[in-house]
Amino acid sequence: MIIVVFEFLVFPGREKEYFSEVKKLQNELKNIAGFISVDRYIHNKKDNYYASISSWENEVAVNNWNKNLKHKLAQKLGKNRIFKSYRIRVANVLRDYNEETNKE
Repeated sequence: MIIVVFEFLVFPGREKEYFSEVKKLQNELKNIAGFISVDRYIHNKKDNYYASISSWENEVAVNNWNKNLKHKLAQKLGKNRIFKSYRIRVANVLRDYNEETNKE
């Protein structure tokens, strides 16, 4: 499993534009083989600062998403108009368990 952590600072007044782009991409994202889920969070102390954490079955799925034309166009828009700064981290999951799978 691969986790992608996308942290970003949005220019003031551009939040609605970001979430509009996210909404447009939802069907594209769901059609990528190997996509598992995505969650978005608002920072509790930094204004206009967000994080998106997506889960993928494998690196091939992540690469296919990165090659998606609509995603590439949205990335370009984000870099040019929406994001003041951003950071992306891609990581392999070493362990994945919860209260149900970690019973002793």
